Amino acid sequence: MQNLIKDKSKVVIFYAQGFFITGIIMILLLCIGGFAPFGNNSLVVHDANYQYVDFFNYLLNVFKGQDNITYSFSKMLGGTGIGLFSYYLSSPFNIFVIFFEKNQIHSFFDLIFVLKVATAALTCQIFLIHRFHISIKKGNYWNQTIVIALSVSYALSQYNLEQVSNIMWLDGVYMLPLILLGVYKIVKRENKVFLACMIGLSILFNWYSAGINCLFSIVWLFFEMALSREKRKAEKDKTKKASFKIIINYGIAMLWGIGISAVLFLPSVLSMRGNDKSALNFYIFKNISLEGRISSAIQRYALGSNSIYGGVSLFAGSLVLIGLIRIFATKRINHKKKVIFGGFGAFLILCFYWRPLMNVYSLFKGVGSYWYRYSYIGIIFIIFLAAYYYFRAYTQLNVSLAVKILALYIAVQVGLNFVSRIISVKMMIAGFSCMAVILAVLS
Repeated sequence: MQNLIKDKSKVVIFYAQGFFITGIIMILLLCIGGFAPFGNNSLVVHDANYQYVDFFNYLLNVFKGQDNITYSFSKMLGGTGIGLFSYYLSSPFNIFVIFFEKNQIHSFFDLIFVLKVATAALTCQIFLIHRFHISIKKGNYWNQTIVIALSVSYALSQYNLEQVSNIMWLDGVYMLPLILLGVYKIVKRENKVFLACMIGLSILFNWYSAGINCLFSIVWLFFEMALSREKRKAEKDKTKKASFKIIINYGIAMLWGIGISAVLFLPSVLSMRGNDKSALNFYIFKNISLEGRISSAIQRYALGSNSIYGGVSLFAGSLVLIGLIRIFATKRINHKKKVIFGGFGAFLILCFYWRPLMNVYSLFKGVGSYWYRYSYIGIIFIIFLAAYYYFRAYTQLNVSLAVKILALYIAVQVGLNFVSRIISVKMMIAGFSCMAVILAVLS
């Protein structure tokens, strides 16, 4: 019995590491920057400053019994608050607002940002452990360290830090790894309940980011099916039948998930009827042009970069980039898998640069700000590729290879920035230094 308790304690401690490492890093950054509750600065900027502070004050009033979600007079002439609640305020973390006063909302905002980012590390860790069947037993330190490092990379990626003012979208970020794990379980012919629950919770927590997650899960289903197809070569006569069954089970799980969320999602949809802003606009699909330079995705994979219209940043650290480079260079992964990885990667690049797919992942609406609000789907994919390399094909890098990788990275970044300056010299040098350190460790 004591051994069982010890084993469970080890598992809990291991799963908690990514969460606490990320949380500690973020709290230290808040302290150093003098952000609330440790100073007078705040992460409440842009829309968060104009709208969300008032929304959280409204939620605090609801918890205190001074306002009502079903009907509120605080909305100009009065009206239902369910639409506002389901989009901005239904995150489970928002319950912590009851521990704050109205003059402490900035501190509340900063702290739940930390919690959401740390939770993203936890869910990514869960995904990587179960997707790649990583053992938590003593002695498996390499794989355990990589799991934690990649999970923290996901949590501290460019998207999460840039979208601090749109804190409600971060619920989609920490739910996505669990949804992808649910898809993997479907492909492995395990139960449908896990995916259904994750879809339902994601919609309940924020329907907008859940919509992005659901659309991406469809593509991920075929990606996982393509990867698993090679393992079923001995069952060629059953492959089509098995694939059809997987798709049916996925569809059932999605319907169950939507049903789970109906208690909140259905009233939200009904409350938005007749609202021109919420109506689908298929006219936008007449534009089928490419927007921006695709090479900017490479150029903007750099420390200090950000996403702008026509240029997405998927920055998630040097460890991820090295894995991304090596997975296509190593001979330990067969060409068929590389074709699958490359094809799926090309599709995702089009999601950021081809207007029709940009509109799809903006949920069929033209957007005029906060470009690539769905770019975390690209980040989870490159982290998956890096994980695939480290867990399936990694061999210790020799010094010569490490130097070649660093030289290639420097040459590409310097060359692209010579053509179009995006990253400052200081940030470039910092990025090169981080890459050099990680390569030295891997060597």
